[in-house]
Amino acid sequence: MGAGSKTRLSELAVLPSWPLLLTETAAAAYLSLKPNDFARGVGDGKLPPPRMTPGGLRWSRRDLDAWFADGPAAHSDAGGALGAAIDAWSRP
Repeated sequence: MGAGSKTRLSELAVLPSWPLLLTETAAAAYLSLKPNDFARGVGDGKLPPPRMTPGGLRWSRRDLDAWFADGPAAHSDAGGALGAAIDAWSRP
């Protein structure tokens, strides 16, 4: 990713709403993940891949929402849904 495509986390705090297309840093923040954990999840195919846009690689907020809604958490018990989702994609 080019230097101009990085979003500072401090900039995300003042956004009125999340944009439809997110940089890698913004997508990680959107899911409340560390950037390295997000990159590993994408590389392992456990998180949605980016889309090529005229501005470079971007993640669709809708893809991320659908992953969370339809991912491993959707098939777990309600009490452990988030933990199950994280465990499912963070295992080596």
